Amino acid sequence: DLKPRTLIKFNATVDYLIEHFGSERPIEEITEGDAEDFRIFLLGKGQAENTIRKHTQIVKQFFNKAV
Repeated sequence: DLKPRTLIKFNATVDYLIEHFGSERPIEEITEGDAEDFRIFLLGKGQAENTIRKHTQIVKQFFNKAV
């Protein structure tokens, strides 16, 4: 049900999550501190603040759905 641009953004977020945490890390092991590290990781990638906010909003959606 996602629009094409939304799907592109979601996939980019997933790619960043895998790059940062690896594909084998269980979601239940990711902590709030790890979330802050992920934000810093995105800053290091040269992402703008608004882009980082969007990625973190998407990650929050993923985690809420997982719960």
